[in-house]
Amino acid sequence: MDLEALHSFLAVARHRSISKAAAALYVTQPTMSQRLRRLEESLGFALFERGWTGVVLTPQGSYFLPYAAQLIQDLSNASAVLGDKDPAKPRSFAEVAGHPHRVMFGVDNWLSERSVRAVVSSALGDYGAGEFRVTSRPATTLIDLLELNQLDAGLFYSTEPDHPFGTEVIGTEDMALVHPPGTVLEEISALALKDLLSRHRFVLFDNPVLTHHARITTTLIETYEISRFHAVDDYRTMYALIRSWGETGATADSKAGSWCGSRMVRKTK
Repeated sequence: MDLEALHSFLAVARHRSISKAAAALYVTQPTMSQRLRRLEESLGFALFERGWTGVVLTPQGSYFLPYAAQLIQDLSNASAVLGDKDPAKPRSFAEVAGHPHRVMFGVDNWLSERSVRAVVSSALGDYGAGEFRVTSRPATTLIDLLELNQLDAGLFYSTEPDHPFGTEVIGTEDMALVHPPGTVLEEISALALKDLLSRHRFVLFDNPVLTHHARITTTLIETYEISRFHAVDDYRTMYALIRSWGETGATADSKAGSWCGSRMVRKTK
């Protein structure tokens, strides 16, 4: 991804003007426009459109924005830690993360607290507290890190039958519909479930899980003809929404929720 283009994208979103964004980044307006055009061509969709108040984000641009901002912030944070020591900067890499460790574990950041606690307890049973590190990342990132040999083991959800490294299935989860009190399923059948879901809004995990579990979510959406969603990007938010709707007795249009399970796997030596 072109970092200059990403910085330009964020600047235009902030100033709502290509000319003001160009001035803020000390580049010419044609250069700014070229960067945005190059980024849009690489992404395959438009990021901005002109409105009465200036340049505004398209729906696709609004969706893409938090990911771009997060990427830039992550890179900035890493550079600050790895750069020359400065009293005004965070603690240095050597002080905080530069300690030798024997093993590095990765855990899916969508795993429950109970699962993460089991990983940490197991590690403490085999290693001293200073001998291992645990990093929490999306399953897709963990898979990349395992392929790049940057993790010794990983625990994550997966719907894929094979990976380019050894894995062991340690558990499976059935697909379950989670809903607040009052949403009654008259009978256990695909037809009854389709009717129930047609009357309620469906809580759906957003990226990165949506892309990683596309095989499940696409089949689920098409099979039950789900058309109304409330997208969330954290399972705790999903739980809070469903629980709150149940406690407040929200209208049928605003309640409903879901969670679909998959295989939980770990890399083996």
